[in-house]
Amino acid sequence: QGLVQGERRGDGQHALAAQRYAALRKAAKTPADADEAALLACEAERRAHRLAAAAACFDELAKSGRDRPTRARALLHGGELRYDELGRPADGVKMFQALVQRAPDTAAGLRALSHLMRFAATDVARRREMLGWMLAAERAQPKSELADNLLLRSAELLALSGQNAARKQAIALLSRMATDHPTSAAGLVGQELRAKMHRELQQPAAEAKVLERIVGTIETSHVVASYIEPAHTRSLERLVDLYLGPLNKPALAEARLRRLLATAHAPRQVFTWLARMATLQEKAGRHRDAVTTWRQLLAEAKRRQADMARNDRRICGEEADASKRKQCLKEVAGHAALPVKELAWARAAINRLQANPGRRP
Repeated sequence: QGLVQGERRGDGQHALAAQRYAALRKAAKTPADADEAALLACEAERRAHRLAAAAACFDELAKSGRDRPTRARALLHGGELRYDELGRPADGVKMFQALVQRAPDTAAGLRALSHLMRFAATDVARRREMLGWMLAAERAQPKSELADNLLLRSAELLALSGQNAARKQAIALLSRMATDHPTSAAGLVGQELRAKMHRELQQPAAEAKVLERIVGTIETSHVVASYIEPAHTRSLERLVDLYLGPLNKPALAEARLRRLLATAHAPRQVFTWLARMATLQEKAGRHRDAVTTWRQLLAEAKRRQADMARNDRRICGEEADASKRKQCLKEVAGHAALPVKELAWARAAINRLQANPGRRP
């Protein structure tokens, strides 16, 4: 009840709220309540635009907070205040760096690392300076909670340079990340960046190897485990491009297309995937398989068309006025009669293949 009375955001009495939170901190019966009230007091000072008082409040709590997570949050907010509102970004950066070093196992530490990236991304000199600091911080605490993220962020900074030497260095860091931190929550992000670096270096075989690892991780890990994971679809689509293009492995391309069709949840790209697979089969002289795949595309297009018509009719049924409902159903019937381009593709391909069953394209 005291916290509710202290929170006076609606009427703008933030200074009064800060006083009440300070009083609640003194009267708190548990350390957790005292720390939470103190944080809210500092935030109220900030909302009242008493920025110097807010900074002093956060600084005091960063030293006197009774538990470590509270001290970390106070240090983070004090840094954000200096970086974004007091016009003292250098001081904010020092506080973020101190937080990463002191509390790498906290959510505040991870957020501080994101702020350091924001600082570094704006300038080449800053990027070089921050890269050196991050690599040194990782070497100092290679087993910390943030060590994997320090490697990832360092690789991201290297990737921004656009230089091949930096890309190779990024690959080395991401390789270390995968080896030293195999259960990292950022592992997939790191592997996708590694694949991108190989792509920019025009190393298709190496890129495919990394992408296959991403696909395997998603399909077998009970932690990542979801076929709707966007990285899964992105990786499989890129593998199809690689196996059809520079690596020239059409059988593997077809296998990856089948994985896309088997695991994706009704995506819009299904028609493109089926068409690519049918074209692959036709080029290989497997006309019967190609006809089967085109018929699958035909069935999928018809199913989608029927599903859309059912939804449209249901929406029409929600019209309260009978005349509007009738007009709506008439429009839906007209939409259903429109030709669907996927149906035309499939029919034309089937007719061509059946007219020339033995001809190789």
